[in-house]
Amino acid sequence: MPFLQTTLKRFKLVPLMMGTHSRRTCRELGAALVKAIGAQGETEGSVLFVASSDLSHYFDDDTARQLDEATIQFILNLDADGLIQHVEAGQRRGDPLACGAAPIATVIHAAQALGATQTHLLKYATSADVYPDKSRVVGYAAVAISK
Repeated sequence: MPFLQTTLKRFKLVPLMMGTHSRRTCRELGAALVKAIGAQGETEGSVLFVASSDLSHYFDDDTARQLDEATIQFILNLDADGLIQHVEAGQRRGDPLACGAAPIATVIHAAQALGATQTHLLKYATSADVYPDKSRVVGYAAVAISK
């Protein structure tokens, strides 16, 4: 919120929380978001979708970076269904890969429906980049999706 307040100054916010990783729910919510914004979504810069999630949790730094690279590739490839499958497979193994995979997948669906085809990895880091303990880290990434 502070970043949005500083950067955008004036904006309206519609917060959503998701408790499911269902691929169908992500697709349907993405379509509903596009429908709800209507013509505003056709005006460049008028709508911004933000999905927030940590990536991997509590692996050593090298393992976290490898796991996060795989997760980020699904996002960069705009592969929402693949992302959900990847994260669900991690959950079955007991590997927390991205707690907010459903919001990310939903944003991918909405962005694609609005014509987005490009992705850019803006920044990737783990907590080891700012704290010396490399034995248990959390991964973070910022990705932009655009037309």
